[in-house]
Amino acid sequence: MSTLATINGEALAVPGLRFWGRARRGRIAIICSDDRGAVELWTQREWMTSADPVMRGLGGVELHSPRPLYDFFLDPSFTDCEILPGGVCYADGSSLAYSETFLPLIDAGDSAGVLRELAGWHETHFGGAA
Repeated sequence: MSTLATINGEALAVPGLRFWGRARRGRIAIICSDDRGAVELWTQREWMTSADPVMRGLGGVELHSPRPLYDFFLDPSFTDCEILPGGVCYADGSSLAYSETFLPLIDAGDSAGVLRELAGWHETHFGGAA
């Protein structure tokens, strides 16, 4: 069975972007980042291997930015962000995008498709590759 943990972070190269994986406190993630920000695709280890399709669809896509993403952000979402260098992060996310956009690619074992989609999210929210 393909899971987020089996996605190959080297299946696609995009100049200026870095794809990297992370496993911490039961959370599995693939991150697409550059100096302007990061897109983190994540789920919990126990969710991704669940036989229950609802549990398997749990996860998220989280944006990490060193600057406010929206005018209404007054304070950083995290002051100890482990994704961005420097630790200050304005974050926003979507759980629906994980199940609707990424899970079909993960289930198909389409590593390049997952990374292309992450790169697309990065471009949408942070601009083209540096």
